[in-house]
Amino acid sequence: MTPRALRVLIALGGLGSALFTSPQSHADAGLLRVSGLSAPYRISVFSEPTPLRLDRGKLSILVADSETGQPLRDVEVEVRIEPDADPAHLFVKPAQRRGRGLRFSATLDDPNALQTCPMHREFVATQPGSCPHCGMPLVSRSRPPGPWRIHVDVKGDRGEGSVSFEADIQPPEAPWISLGPSLAVPPLGILVFVLHQYLRRRMPGRRGQHPRK
Repeated sequence: MTPRALRVLIALGGLGSALFTSPQSHADAGLLRVSGLSAPYRISVFSEPTPLRLDRGKLSILVADSETGQPLRDVEVEVRIEPDADPAHLFVKPAQRRGRGLRFSATLDDPNALQTCPMHREFVATQPGSCPHCGMPLVSRSRPPGPWRIHVDVKGDRGEGSVSFEADIQPPEAPWISLGPSLAVPPLGILVFVLHQYLRRRMPGRRGQHPRK
């Protein structure tokens, strides 16, 4: 393969990576939403993906000592989520520390929300799962989109602290958008293979040639 053909293949590979790889997948904790002092703690809250959506969303919380900045493990973290459009629909979720990491995490899934299929709206369930008709993951339909007020409460031996922020929660993503990368990557591979074969046939005499003495 000539250097020019190799450069073309590398460029196509880079284009595919840029088009079909989410920037958030490379982020360590997501988008920083708030980092505030609430004596005796500094509480930092991250979220992913961006934007947050009704059918998925995750908070990552780092709690540190307000004076030393040392991350704390021996605390309890609770998340209170309240939609501005329906303040009565407040729900509370405990944040869990996973493994030996320093961060606590909580999902935005409402345990009391009704679940429905994006393709078959007539199907309703009370528990997360898959649609029996098409197998797609069920999404919550009882949480209204729009601004939400999210509170993070911390409790430990040092006392209590709290921070809050407002987040714009978007409706569930259209199914074809979430499936787009999976459907588009195979054609990209075929395109690279076809281009490779085309370049080989345009230079039939290059392979196996030796310089004349």
